[in-house]
Amino acid sequence: MMTVSAISLFPVFPPIYLTSGVLWNGLFGWGLLMGLIGQVIPFLFLLISIPRIGGRMAGILGSIELPVTVFVAYLILSESCRLDSLVWSRSDYYGNLYQRVEAYEETQI
Repeated sequence: MMTVSAISLFPVFPPIYLTSGVLWNGLFGWGLLMGLIGQVIPFLFLLISIPRIGGRMAGILGSIELPVTVFVAYLILSESCRLDSLVWSRSDYYGNLYQRVEAYEETQI
């Protein structure tokens, strides 16, 4: 599916960065740095800390990763973070959860 999408998008938006030299003259280094800082190092730290803090605490830390990310983006990067967008996603999750519980209870009766 993704291959078909890429093939259909390349004629409209050609990947000029692959041939212009921009990728190898700086963009690749920044991408590698961001990948290490954002993905590799936190994951390694979590894996190293699991034997020390335990599985339960590691699960809690893993579950609060997204809210902390949104808060730090709001605090440091001044990203716009509206409460109604956060409440919508939470209420949608809990609304679906409530519907599933109701459906389960109906099958038990």
